[in-house]
Parts: sequence; structure tokens; C-alpha cells
Amino acid sequence: MPLNGDTLYAKWTINNYTISFDENGGATKTDITQAYQSSVANPGGTSRTGYSFQGWYYSETNNNGSGTAVSWPITMPLNGDILYAKWDPISYNVCFDANGGSGNMLCQPFTYDSAQNLIPNNFTRTGYTFAGWATSAGGSVVYTNEQNVTNLTTSSTITLYAK
Repeated sequence: MPLNGDTLYAKWTINNYTISFDENGGATKTDITQAYQSSVANPGGTSRTGYSFQGWYYSETNNNGSGTAVSWPITMPLNGDILYAKWDPISYNVCFDANGGSGNMLCQPFTYDSAQNLIPNNFTRTGYTFAGWATSAGGSVVYTNEQNVTNLTTSSTITLYAK
């Protein structure tokens, strides 16, 4: 079929690619869809109770840090690729208050999601028997002496009060 000397031109549509996120227990992160060879800036982290976000990785990682971290910015295509969140559990201290008693006890270090026993009570109070630990000076007993506990706080310190 003659074209009468007309020139035909190819028409191209740029491809879009999608990056998905596996939050590994963290808050949901929205997928990123962008055009071929576009630059993608670091989308920031996500949140997870009791953990600190360590970054996005190309494969699932374990706590010893294996896996390859994403270096931002990245250039598309990463089509259908999944980036994985890496988390480290927070460390916190359990400190002890004699709450009218006497004696000294050092704070005890804990790691989130790792259970361990509270150290034995070392406080005394004349005329009283130790009943356990409360989370406030006037509160009720919540934990017994040397109780196995986990995840007492998501901040750096919690104080337990002798009852």
C-alpha cells in the first residue's frame, strides 16, 4: 500500500515500575510507582512498637545485619521488587524504687520482646512484708518478686515501686 511519501513515526509510551514494601511487622508503607529511569528518593521509614527502624533492604535480613541495604536514591526500574524493613529491638531499663523502704537496687537492662526475670527484691521496710512491684507509688501490685516479664515499656526507662 503506497504511503505517498509520508514518513511514519514510532510512538513510545514510557513504562512505569512499582516498588512494594514488606514492613516486617511495621506500619503499612504505600507502594511507589514511577517511570523508567526516574529517581526515587528515600521514602522514609515506618514504625513498629518496641523497635527502631534500621532501613530498607533488598532481601529479608536477620538481626545480625545480613542482607544488602538500599542506597538512596535508586533509579527505576525495580519492577515488582519488594524492599524489606529491618528492625532492631529497643533496649530499656527497669529501675526500682523503695517506695518508703530502704536499700539500693541497680536498674536492670532489658531488650524488647526478650523475656527475663526481674532481679530479686533487695529493699526492706520495718514492719512490712514485700508484696510485689507496682507501676506507680500508690498503685497495686502488678509484678511479683523475680517474675518473668517482657515488654514493660517502649521508652528508655520504667520504674517499678516496691509494695
